Amino acid sequence: MKTFEDTIVNEVREIRRQYAERHGYDLDKIVAALQKREQDETDIVQPQPLNLAETNVREKI
Repeated sequence: MKTFEDTIVNEVREIRRQYAERHGYDLDKIVAALQKREQDETDIVQPQPLNLAETNVREKI
């Protein structure tokens, strides 16, 4: 029986493997690198505040 092979999952796994290899498979180094990358990120998405007057459930009942 042939199993289904998901190319996207395989690609993500390969990228993850390469990232771990670059950091010597050391979890502390991987986490530190990801935290630094997160701090350096400048494209931060800020959600718009909810307008509670428009979303008041009690008024709609």
